[in-house]
Amino acid sequence: MSYRVFGTLLLVLGLSCHDTGSVDRPGSDKGVMDLAVDAPAPDIDPAPDTAPAPDTAPDTAPAPDTAPDTAPAPDTVPAPDAGALNDAAPDMGPGVLPKNLCTADKWCWQNPLPQGNHLYAAWGDAKGTVAVGQAGVVLVHDGKAWDYLSTQPKFDKDLYSACGDSGGYWVAGYAGKVLYWDGLSWLDRSPGSTGTLTGIWSPAKGEAYVVGYGPAFYRYSNKQWSVVKVPGLTGQMSAVWGSSASTIFAVGKAGAAAMLSAGTWKTTSTGVTKDLSAVWGASASEVYAVGAGGTIVKWGGSSWATVTSGTSADLHAVWGDAKGNVYAGGADQTLLQLSGKVFKPVTWTPAVTGATAAKRSVRALANGFALGDMGMTLKGAGAAWQEMSRAVTLDHLYGVWGSGKGTVHAAGTPGVFRFDGKAWKATAIGSNYPLSAVWESTSGEVIAVGSNGLAMHFDGTKWHKMILNTSVNLRSVWGSSATDVHAVGSAGTTSPYYLRYDGNSGQNWKTVSKPGTKNWTPHRVHGTNPADVWAARSNAAKVAKFDGIAWKEPATCAKAFKLWRTASGGMFYIETNHMARYWDGKTSCNTLLSFSTSSAQKFYDVAVAPQGDATFVGTLGAAYSCTTTKCTKQDTRVSQTLYDIWIEKSGAAVAVGFGGTILRRKP
Repeated sequence: MSYRVFGTLLLVLGLSCHDTGSVDRPGSDKGVMDLAVDAPAPDIDPAPDTAPAPDTAPDTAPAPDTAPDTAPAPDTVPAPDAGALNDAAPDMGPGVLPKNLCTADKWCWQNPLPQGNHLYAAWGDAKGTVAVGQAGVVLVHDGKAWDYLSTQPKFDKDLYSACGDSGGYWVAGYAGKVLYWDGLSWLDRSPGSTGTLTGIWSPAKGEAYVVGYGPAFYRYSNKQWSVVKVPGLTGQMSAVWGSSASTIFAVGKAGAAAMLSAGTWKTTSTGVTKDLSAVWGASASEVYAVGAGGTIVKWGGSSWATVTSGTSADLHAVWGDAKGNVYAGGADQTLLQLSGKVFKPVTWTPAVTGATAAKRSVRALANGFALGDMGMTLKGAGAAWQEMSRAVTLDHLYGVWGSGKGTVHAAGTPGVFRFDGKAWKATAIGSNYPLSAVWESTSGEVIAVGSNGLAMHFDGTKWHKMILNTSVNLRSVWGSSATDVHAVGSAGTTSPYYLRYDGNSGQNWKTVSKPGTKNWTPHRVHGTNPADVWAARSNAAKVAKFDGIAWKEPATCAKAFKLWRTASGGMFYIETNHMARYWDGKTSCNTLLSFSTSSAQKFYDVAVAPQGDATFVGTLGAAYSCTTTKCTKQDTRVSQTLYDIWIEKSGAAVAVGFGGTILRRKP
């Protein structure tokens, strides 16, 4: 089924909707957490800012040089296979949803699958399911697989609620945004509120109630919004649901609740003081609301009563199916089912394991799906649920490089991961320190570098630990061949290091004298041949050059934090995180794109295709395709920070980043 058809089907269905999911509300003491295991961001200077409130994306980079995770013992890794990068979804094991989601700009998820954005709300009917989340993503499931809706909103901030009516469906989210899909296009129906909207429900076509920060409580009817006034209600409502146009429930902060009955809104006492995040009902006399600390209350027709949940985990979602099963979901992969008069845990086996996976929250329930953090997707009914999502890692990845012959390696907090043209797989390298960068030769040799003097070498058969005779934190590695490799980094903030490996002394590296007299930390090394190697440095320092003999400070206008030297003698580079620039190799340095220094938007890496165009990546999934004179924003539909990018000869690109994000851009 095409997804435009799916949207059109909604036009002919008389559907009610429900608020079945939520996010930890911005501004609360349970803000959207950084799920990825704390680890250094060795190649980030200065440290990235937290994304703007109130819908903070969970991609703040961790502080540098924290304690490493433990890595498995080394083993032998097969030599890389030849072949072009594969456009198909990587094989990550049985049961994985086969479709990897791709945007109109050809950016496709490769890890996690089917995608890795947090999903905050869902709604569905017999024809399919809709889910919304970070970066304005709207997903649809037609009974076979998840995909992006054919037309994504021109809105790349978080969406926190979704709901359908007989004409289409509504979504609401960050900064008071409300959008309506009529089956053909998105219509802006924002009420004028600037606070984040966290719940929406529609009683009939062309009508909706929306709640959220401000506090905001609005009704849309007769093509206009009006404020809903509830006598005695002073707190913020987080979710709204109704059994009919005349019976509607809203719940929110500190256990607050309101009800529309017989044409009049009034407050109702839930008997609890914990924040309530979601509400759903089977009828006007059987309504459930869930919230912080495992709180569940039930409306029985005349009053609210507490229901035993058996958990202290924060609950974010509640929903029931046509068979009378009622479910609640929340923090730490919690999934509960109503059994008699109490809720009990549903036992399911995670397909994605590890400390980060165990922290994921179920944030939405609808149509037999439990959805949540980092794209977590469960499918089931009754006591039988299974995870459909897959991931080779959910921890940060900081570096990526390919051989140009089909293999790609990514490095980060948990070690090294290898794509052989068919699948991403973990590679045991025998080290327990985080890795910040990786480089791969055309012959298939791989060098990965990281904290505490770590450098690992894959010779085509197995991994070896290299010898540096220093505890320097290495930030970048690049070579013109397997016997001419440079690595740069620093010991602390005042001792820059420039190292070189020539393959003639076993696994030993040699220290090369720094350029100039300043102790500027080198962050990136890249070149075109053994006598044309360049380093980007901190403190707005001008770039340095290795001419085959020594590092020097040539006369140039380029002041780079990250750089990529082009075959034509120019250079694309990032200056102080906020500027994408180009140097012509002579006297001209021009700005291609610039962000305000107070903006959360920053650049973290740049790579250049053989065709000459560059791609800059950074915070909030940013990707810009740039010529030597201008840049064009690309739609990655990703909220996570992208830390590194590599581009192969065909123009295909692989970008890696926060929470194990791996994206591939088709050529």
